[in-house]
Amino acid sequence: MFSNNTPDKTPNKLPFEALTHSESALHHAQAMDALLLRLTELPEDGTESDAIMFFALRTLLSHVIDEISKVISIHEEHEAHNE
Repeated sequence: MFSNNTPDKTPNKLPFEALTHSESALHHAQAMDALLLRLTELPEDGTESDAIMFFALRTLLSHVIDEISKVISIHEEHEAHNE
């Protein structure tokens, strides 16, 4: 087998705060998925305004983007402290 002559490094662990934001992003994404499913099931007569539904979807998407941005920021800050 191959020998590894480099010292063992403990993998960088993601801070708990990043996990919290990731979980929140997942919940927002699941809500978006449910809304998209509802959009595909709406009757053609449009009992609900398409504009309202797409606005709601965009609102949910902005939460996902914000949460993932926070995770990336936390990760970058964590990496900077470990260098």
